[in-house]
Amino acid sequence: MNLFAFTESDSVAIALRSLNAGEIVNVTGAGFRVNVMQNIPMGHKISLHEIHTGDKIIKYGFPIGEATSCCGMR
Repeated sequence: MNLFAFTESDSVAIALRSLNAGEIVNVTGAGFRVNVMQNIPMGHKISLHEIHTGDKIIKYGFPIGEATSCCGMR
């Protein structure tokens, strides 16, 4: 396992190990893969899609906050 999201509606997943920029990894619980854009330490969150300022951040199926800036997905 590389990344964990509780539901397909989560906007972030948790890195279950350190991830390196350029890796393409499976998201357990969400059923898809993501391209890692920058190094992510184990235990940190990674965005699963573009998040805009003011969007709710969903983790484990529940809102945990609101984005204060855009994530700048490429």
